Amino acid sequence: MLLKKKSLNLWKKSLPKFANNKIKGKTLLRKAIYLFQYILLRAMFALFKIVPLKIVSKLGQWLGTFLASLPASTNQMARYNIRLCFPEKSEKEVREIHEKATQNFIQTLLEMPKVYSLNSNNFKKHVEVEGIEHLRNDTSRLILTAHYGNWDVVNKTIGHYGIPMASIYRKANNPYVNSYITKLRGQDSGLMIEKGIPGAKKLIKAVKEGMCAGFLNDQKMSDGIASTFFGQEVKSPSAIADLALKYNREVVPVFAVRTKLGHFKIKFYPPVKLKKIGESRKDSAHAIQMFNNIIEEQIKEDPTLWLWHHKRFTRKIDQTL
Repeated sequence: MLLKKKSLNLWKKSLPKFANNKIKGKTLLRKAIYLFQYILLRAMFALFKIVPLKIVSKLGQWLGTFLASLPASTNQMARYNIRLCFPEKSEKEVREIHEKATQNFIQTLLEMPKVYSLNSNNFKKHVEVEGIEHLRNDTSRLILTAHYGNWDVVNKTIGHYGIPMASIYRKANNPYVNSYITKLRGQDSGLMIEKGIPGAKKLIKAVKEGMCAGFLNDQKMSDGIASTFFGQEVKSPSAIADLALKYNREVVPVFAVRTKLGHFKIKFYPPVKLKKIGESRKDSAHAIQMFNNIIEEQIKEDPTLWLWHHKRFTRKIDQTL
């Protein structure tokens, strides 16, 4: 009996610290589901961590092909987005882009444990880096990137070169999973900041102190700045523009290109210096449009590497998925 109690205590200690507390407003069943999801994730990550990256990537490719064939709403949304951005593409081409983009998305998810287990001995075997000097020359520069290729490799690369970086993340519903993934992503590059007002204050403090900060700036924000993306009216996050303008920071665009199974090329582009014309709102709008254009051009280079499966664009009533 004493041994069982000791084993249970050890198991509890292995959980994320805050997850041992009660989940406010959640039923016991919900907590059990969260625990099951967490244990399943840890088991899957433990398995993928010992499997060669090439095989994990191939598995993601197969699974992505299967998921792309399902009549899911996310698949319909992805194909709608592709048609909207590339009206000249045939239906066959749209479906090919969608299938490969789904493969890339699933590969990125499954590759996470392998990516964050890369070290000084095997990092260069899987990751080719171009233009890192654009960040190393001034580590207070801000990072502009997108959900393109395997975006986790961007985070890993910056950490590999010993550059501390602050990153904003959206809290997962499952607190056990949230704690684990946040810890995993922050183990190399430093400060993981939860989205929200307290997080915004932490981010401002980090930037004021000269820390690099990274932004995935390709998703919809309902209260964002009006801009255009692939010729469509969208609302875009403005934090990167506001911080760069206020604290006089240059912005380095960075993208993770998938070259082959389990191999990536991280491209750091020359820094962008924002211009001020006097009106802060107009300055931010001009900067955001510039950033949208940079991301758009990168997507056009290979549309199969972008995450098309989210509501980036507003669907018109007379348009079907």
